[in-house]
Order: sequence, then C-alpha cells, then structure tokens
Amino acid sequence: MLTSDSSDSKKFVPEISVKLIISIDRNHGENEARENVQLICKWFKMYPEVIAGLDVSGDPTCGSSEWIIPVLEEARQYGISISCHLSEVLNVRN
Repeated sequence: MLTSDSSDSKKFVPEISVKLIISIDRNHGENEARENVQLICKWFKMYPEVIAGLDVSGDPTCGSSEWIIPVLEEARQYGISISCHLSEVLNVRN
C-alpha cells in the first residue's frame, strides 16, 4: 500500500517524490512517542523509499517536553531523519 502510492506518483509526474514525514504529538506523552518511534523504525526498514523522516507536533505550552530529546535520539540511531521547527510562543520551562 505505501509503495504503490509512491510508485504511482512517479508514473504521472516523474520529477516529484512522494514520501511520508510521520509525526509524534508531544501532547500524548513519552510512552506513546516511544511506541510511535518503534513503529516508524519498523516501517522505515520495510519502506525506506517511502518514509522520509519524523516530525514533532503538538502544543508547546502543554507541559514540559524535556523527554523528547532522548526519544528523537533513539530514532536517529535507526537512521531516521528529524524535521525540526520551533514554536512561536514563549515557554520559559523549555
């Protein structure tokens, strides 16, 4: 399923690559984030041509996100690329 969508796009517009950036929602906590990283790593091994990387999403004002760095480091150990963007709100805790 993942590879057929990506391959089909190449037939119609060969100069465009279609890949997935899978997101971890920081509001769901560390345990769910770690579960998602394990799934992403599994999918990346199976579909490296489809999985582009990992993104962190969610409201940056909802609690601390200090736990996210070790989770991202775990993903990097598997060769997963990380999409990084910074929030535009003041959060003195982070």
